[in-house]
Amino acid sequence: MNKFSVVGIGPGNMDYILPISRKAVENADLLIGGPRQLELFSYTEKRELLLKGNYKEILTYIKENKEKEKIAVLVSGDPGYHSLLGMISRQFSSDQYRVYPGLSSFQVAMARIGEIWNDADLISLHGKSLSKVLEGKGKKLVLLTDHKNTPWHIARYLLNHGYEGREALIAENLTYGNEKIRKIKLKDIIEEDEYKLCVMIIMKKEENSTL
Repeated sequence: MNKFSVVGIGPGNMDYILPISRKAVENADLLIGGPRQLELFSYTEKRELLLKGNYKEILTYIKENKEKEKIAVLVSGDPGYHSLLGMISRQFSSDQYRVYPGLSSFQVAMARIGEIWNDADLISLHGKSLSKVLEGKGKKLVLLTDHKNTPWHIARYLLNHGYEGREALIAENLTYGNEKIRKIKLKDIIEEDEYKLCVMIIMKKEENSTL
């Protein structure tokens, strides 16, 4: 049986991709991924199939061609944390594909500030309601934001639900040349367009992170 690969490419910088994951990509015949993922491996000059919301089409292609060619599906961060792997695991048996791990952006963010994350609630807000995923959560939150659930909207929600006086860390463009990490009080986060997709960390009251 010819297994296809699901490869975690980390936060986006080639230096943060595991050597075995890079090898899996370079050994493939076809790369499937979004524009950013494919651009990262453009040097391989592999055949490409763009993933942009066309999940049904992509999964059908894999089913019909996985025995004919070596396919590598590229996902940001780690495949096991809110990625296309969830959909793949429901469509294929585990003996049909091989998963290569990668660094999630929240791991990089916590490493940057020198904090542990085993005591944090790790939450992806992509396409989700703040009230449904944040209610009753722990003291330390690590949040993956999206275009709707921005740091400002998150701050407003938390301030109305018992998080007064808390500090947040907003980590943008992790591992890129324009990486930026800001330490800020929730009450001081303003609505602005400059926030991009980022990791937002809500610290415990007693924690004083040094940047």
